[in-house]
Amino acid sequence: LADACRDGGVRYSAIEDILLQIEGDEHNPYGGINDQDKYGESAMRWICSHGRSDLLKLLLEYKANVNCLNDLGQTPLHAACWNTHVECCKILLSSEAEINLKDRDGCTSLHKAAWKGNKDIVTLLIQ
Repeated sequence: LADACRDGGVRYSAIEDILLQIEGDEHNPYGGINDQDKYGESAMRWICSHGRSDLLKLLLEYKANVNCLNDLGQTPLHAACWNTHVECCKILLSSEAEINLKDRDGCTSLHKAAWKGNKDIVTLLIQ
């Protein structure tokens, strides 16, 4: 699943098909919904990096972990903030994403948004 989501242009229907297979078969060829790819990234992190709010909503419907960590200790919210995807940030926050989780370097999502200079996301995070 994470491999399929690495490409930001992946079709919604393709991910939906994979999720249906994952849901019905624990021995499917795609792994679990929160599994990481060879880069240490989950489908959630790739989707948030690309700003695919449509796929983010879909993964959340299938109970993906909103706070899953990559190998650097970064969450999907870190990815959405770093890549300045406001809509993904809103969805993650409404799904109880943890704002104060720190990555390996001690940075929170707020640090990422501030570093990128995105006032809209910074405001969203401090409200």
